[in-house]
Amino acid sequence: MGRPTVPLGRALVALLVVVPAVARADRAGDLQALRRGVEAFQDGRYEEAAATLPRLPDAQPLRVEDYRRSLLAQSLLLTGDAARALPMFQALAAAGGAFAPESAWRAADCLYELGKLADAGKAYTKLLTAKTPGGEPAVARFHLAEIAAAQKKKADAARLLRELYLAEPQHPLAEGVPARLQELEGRAPVFSVKERVRRAELLTEARHWDRAMAELALLPATLPPAERDLVDYWTGTTLYKMRRQYERAGRLLLGVHERMGSRRVEAMFHGARALSRADKDDEAIVWYRKLVAQHPTSVWAAEAQYLAGWLDYNKGRYAESQPDLDKLLDKYGDSKFATDALWFLGFGRWLLGKPAEALPYFSKLADRSGELTGGKGRYWKARALAATGKDAEAIAIWRALPSSYPLSHYAELARMQLATRKIEVGPFGDTPPSGSAPKLGAIDPTVANDAAIGRVDELLEAGLPTAASDELRRAEAALRKRFGARALPVLFDRYHKAGNFQRPYLLAESIGARALDLPPEGDARAWWELAHPLAYRALVERWQDLGKNPPYWLYTIMKKESGFNVHDASYADALGLLQMIPPTTRRVARALGIEYSDDLLYDPEGNIRTGSWYIGHLVQKFRGQLPLAAGAYNGGPRAMIRWTKLYGGRPLDEFVELVAYMQTREYIKKVVGIYAHYLWLYDKQSIELPAVVSGDYLADDGIDY
Repeated sequence: MGRPTVPLGRALVALLVVVPAVARADRAGDLQALRRGVEAFQDGRYEEAAATLPRLPDAQPLRVEDYRRSLLAQSLLLTGDAARALPMFQALAAAGGAFAPESAWRAADCLYELGKLADAGKAYTKLLTAKTPGGEPAVARFHLAEIAAAQKKKADAARLLRELYLAEPQHPLAEGVPARLQELEGRAPVFSVKERVRRAELLTEARHWDRAMAELALLPATLPPAERDLVDYWTGTTLYKMRRQYERAGRLLLGVHERMGSRRVEAMFHGARALSRADKDDEAIVWYRKLVAQHPTSVWAAEAQYLAGWLDYNKGRYAESQPDLDKLLDKYGDSKFATDALWFLGFGRWLLGKPAEALPYFSKLADRSGELTGGKGRYWKARALAATGKDAEAIAIWRALPSSYPLSHYAELARMQLATRKIEVGPFGDTPPSGSAPKLGAIDPTVANDAAIGRVDELLEAGLPTAASDELRRAEAALRKRFGARALPVLFDRYHKAGNFQRPYLLAESIGARALDLPPEGDARAWWELAHPLAYRALVERWQDLGKNPPYWLYTIMKKESGFNVHDASYADALGLLQMIPPTTRRVARALGIEYSDDLLYDPEGNIRTGSWYIGHLVQKFRGQLPLAAGAYNGGPRAMIRWTKLYGGRPLDEFVELVAYMQTREYIKKVVGIYAHYLWLYDKQSIELPAVVSGDYLADDGIDY
């Protein structure tokens, strides 16, 4: 496989040339001590960290002295030496900068630990009032309650504890509040129905769904009607969001929607959607139509109108879907659903064997921009033209597509159509885009010697890559303003050294957008490699054969899933580089004989190792058909099996458009495009796609999750 050729390799050499030798030697000793302290701190050996981190005498202080002091102060606090930690945190808070907010919170903690309760109370109150970031308000409220209790102010203590219990139910300290209230008040605390429901609402919003359901279960079955409605509404909402018992969720929401005031239309919409997800599509359609009729100007009306048509379409009732989709264009033609309605009106006619009737709809889409809208319209317009005997017009459109959207899903499909007609067109078409790319030069020693870069380099040397990346991000705008384009090679180099591949890729897509429209040659190639990096290459190459993944496949999934963000977490609890979800990873970990924890997924190696096994097994399950493997990763293998049973044997272009989940459908197209870019960039190879989808899959491999 190829390696990036961006000329970023001599950064430290350039830096060392300028820094005086004596200062370098002195600083190296301190950096070694800091690195040992960091390693001890990260391993939980806080006493060793506290002993290692005090300053060594030298001729020149560290540029990252604030990091050293913060780590030392934290180590002292964690070993119980709050007296020594307190003045350090106070000094860091007074100095301003990145450590000031967190240090102010830690100083308050030190005062509390030292028994200086009045001072601690004032400090916590000030921090809470100012909404100072860097601390945990729940801890502050808990400590304030204990301070009040120590001062014999039981009523104040109880009030603060109730505030914590009701405002932050997801916090671990909240669990012990009822027992502590009982100690203070001499009786078990009583919480109203509204308070219980509010806790459940906050737990649902924080995605602690099981705890939300447990909270609601504490309420008696017999309640006044208004309170019963409220409980039913939040029970239905929580079940819907946790993706369980969809039919029950729908019945509950629709049963109370008329009495939910400002939430009534939302309850109606989500109730209908829950029924649809419980395979009660016909009932859902009735409810969507009711919503549009009763609340035509609500924020949910356009989507309800669209879904009423789409559900018929998705059931294969293409003719029946057209009135509702036509109504969407008529009533809500400026909504975000209009483009999809236009597409399904055309594709529905295509599937009914009426390409001439589909052509006007495809033509309207073809006039729009974007590879996944305009590109789709142009491709299918050509398909309809070819189906109606206008092959020459179709060929002309297909030949032009790769020039407009090179290496995209629809451009690759167009090349396949041309190949069946013995016409070979390269990935950039007959007329590849021309122009010049911004030149990315070598590292400038002046930039590399900037004080901000010096701080980044010391953090890297000290074994703090995440902190180095954060420091670089804070300094990035100022460096670019001061040095212009000369700053970029240093920024890219240091981000990569810090293990941050996301920021260079984002910068490449904004600053180097012009280069990414060109073939990956000359000056453009460096920008391509930044936008399509071989991120975490050593780990990928170590583990990719665990799942027999094709070359560059894991990089492709990584880019699409997280954009190379190690800390990424999605709304569906997908975590880390490859966005593996915990339930799936637990099963993979058992298969690999390794211990599971959520931390495994935030660790690049753990994420790539488990992800490689699972993603590769999906490739094998669907017989190497990469679009299907990608769709199975996004929508689940069971859904993909269902679609292969329904649509196996169809051409790939039709199969992808028939994937029922919109997110999965578009995911497949984007992944195909990314993979095509990787293959062309590093191997000068074109992606191989199946012309016709095989319905064959491994049924006995155990991969059904």
